[in-house]
Amino acid sequence: MRNIKNLLFLFLLFNGIISDAQQLPFNTQFVANELLYNPAIAGTKRTYDIRLDYRNQWVGFPQAPVTETFSMNYSVQNKFGAGAYIYQDATGFTKRNNYTICAAAQLHFTDLTFSGGIAFSMINYSVDGSKITTNQTLDPAIDRAVQSSVWAPDASAGAYLYNDKWRFGLSAINLVATSENFYKTYGFPADTSHAGALQLLSHFYAYLGYIYGNNESLTWQNSLMVNVTGGAPLFLSYDLKCYIQQNFIAGISLRLNDAVAIEAGIISHNSLQICYSYDYITTQIGKFTSGSHEISIVYSFDKGSGFGSKAGVGSGGADGGSGSGSSTFKKRRYRYMF
Repeated sequence: MRNIKNLLFLFLLFNGIISDAQQLPFNTQFVANELLYNPAIAGTKRTYDIRLDYRNQWVGFPQAPVTETFSMNYSVQNKFGAGAYIYQDATGFTKRNNYTICAAAQLHFTDLTFSGGIAFSMINYSVDGSKITTNQTLDPAIDRAVQSSVWAPDASAGAYLYNDKWRFGLSAINLVATSENFYKTYGFPADTSHAGALQLLSHFYAYLGYIYGNNESLTWQNSLMVNVTGGAPLFLSYDLKCYIQQNFIAGISLRLNDAVAIEAGIISHNSLQICYSYDYITTQIGKFTSGSHEISIVYSFDKGSGFGSKAGVGSGGADGGSGSGSSTFKKRRYRYMF
């Protein structure tokens, strides 16, 4: 039985390494779902904010990763934020489901807002031996009947500083960094070895964004994400989006030693954004895949200005201009950006 434990452990380790050198999934369109990387984002968008993301990574590669994400957050009187997200990250015969709730508080200055946030998560890791494919059908070293899963708690914290042009964030994910054993009840007596142990690692993120545009017909959004994880190379991703006439999006994304991506999208009624991205893989894995595909959908609006309204640039809300009389931005110009 030790062979199957070692095999599954190596696969879990491999899964963490090849997925952009991290245990946690990373989206090409990270700008479209920053809440996944920093709980301080909760409440910094519009009053109501709902986001969906689907990522099909390394198409053509056997049992390649597929990640599905749903997040939502809400601004409470421009002072507090509440949020939650769920994602499923499946690779081969392993699966990770994450359930997270977030809370944040904002401090408003003349033309600057600071947000601090915390999050609590429960993560379910599972392996399914029936999905293992072997060259030898009845390989005695592989127990295809094995089923094992563990629940792991997690906590996160972050800070976010932003105004109408600049955004800067720092966050830490997997602060609990527990070690989970997949084989606590495998066989009798219970397994006490560490062959199936999965050590969760803390992830540290830094985010820098800058928005530039002399007018709202052509605006550039620059975003840089850095991730540091113990035992893994530095992860660096840069994203450049061009917003055209407040209705169309074109962009390019670069990930250090990993991929180059192109992006295209539309914005409807100042509330709905749909964006598609395609990754061209620049590593050795690129020889075996046609690339990665991702689509994000954002539905975001202020109170009383849902889909179809003409709230437009400069309306009040979580990032708004005049709003409820609290000290919010007086020079907010990019209301169509999410």
